[in-house]
Amino acid sequence: RSRFQDHALPIPVSALDNPPVTTSELHTYDAATNPKGILRHLAPLLGYPGVIAGNTTLLANFFRRDLLGRFRGSFLGLFWVLVQPIFLFAIYFMVFGFLFAPKGQTGSASVEFAIYLFGGIIAFSSFSESTTRSCNSIIENGNLVKKVRFPCELLPVSNILVSMIVYAVGAMVMLAVGLSLDQITLSTSMLGLPLVMLVHFVMCLGVGLLLATLQVLIRDTIHLYTIFQQAWFFLSPVFWPYS
Repeated sequence: RSRFQDHALPIPVSALDNPPVTTSELHTYDAATNPKGILRHLAPLLGYPGVIAGNTTLLANFFRRDLLGRFRGSFLGLFWVLVQPIFLFAIYFMVFGFLFAPKGQTGSASVEFAIYLFGGIIAFSSFSESTTRSCNSIIENGNLVKKVRFPCELLPVSNILVSMIVYAVGAMVMLAVGLSLDQITLSTSMLGLPLVMLVHFVMCLGVGLLLATLQVLIRDTIHLYTIFQQAWFFLSPVFWPYS
């Protein structure tokens, strides 16, 4: 220690009192001079997939944070992603497949309706959960939005990706049960499932971005949307037989 102290270079006191500071303005916004209109947002909208592709590392960190944070502190951890759809299917299978089966549907018909019902519920639950979480995505990350410059339009994407994982696991559970009970047959139409998931993701993303923006301006948005989506659930053909 003494050898380093003996050979240490003296540091000027002025350098400690007045360290050099470099500041630069990163982003400014002026409502008075900023151009108005909807058309000026079309170009950034078309480049949105490029924003996602150019920030995959940041998006992966957000996704890991949201996925692990949802199950942090639980004993099963990520295993809940598989457990929840299985128990959810078992409950709806017993209640709506047998106890409250549609009139005139018994046996295989009630089992078919239970599988159909579960398919609609996991799709709507994924949409409802992802859009509701996206509604507060900007407000909950206000410390990042105000202090760090990054594309904040990526914030809802991680929430939607997490819900898509749960949706995919639930679809696999429904497929496995349907195949074991001879209610679902393998066909070429199943090749369209990735396209269905993509359309589902785009719709959740569009609604989630709209809600996240409105929630910043109008804090009543999430409460109004909660009421609206409850009505939307019963108005959608989830409890209705496809016939």
